[in-house]
Amino acid sequence: MNGVQKMLVLGALTLLSILFLTLNRAQLFSDQQMSNAVYVMVATAAGQTLINEISTKSYDGATAGDEDAEVASFTAPGALGAGWWESYPTFNDVDDDNRFSTSVSTPRAGDFELSAASSMSIPPIHMYR
Repeated sequence: MNGVQKMLVLGALTLLSILFLTLNRAQLFSDQQMSNAVYVMVATAAGQTLINEISTKSYDGATAGDEDAEVASFTAPGALGAGWWESYPTFNDVDDDNRFSTSVSTPRAGDFELSAASSMSIPPIHMYR
């Protein structure tokens, strides 16, 4: 093999190496995108489950027994949250979930921390991974 042929073989090997590296990088990026999509989907499902659970409850403790309760009998804003006698999962009204936090374990995406708050300054549902 003369010098020109060696240079052509070396050039071909270099181009082939660059091609393999590019394909490998594209595959890795695709796998990362797929994993991110799975995490977002699982987190959304976990958060939606908590929202659905909260939305099935009575609006306030006063309306749990009487749908026509007077607004004056509703829970005061400073007293929102579960009473000392209430515990999850037996909350009976929406305000019991104020400052509620739980951990959800998923088989595909690990653990998520879900929390709910009624304050207007922060979003109602937080999901942390």
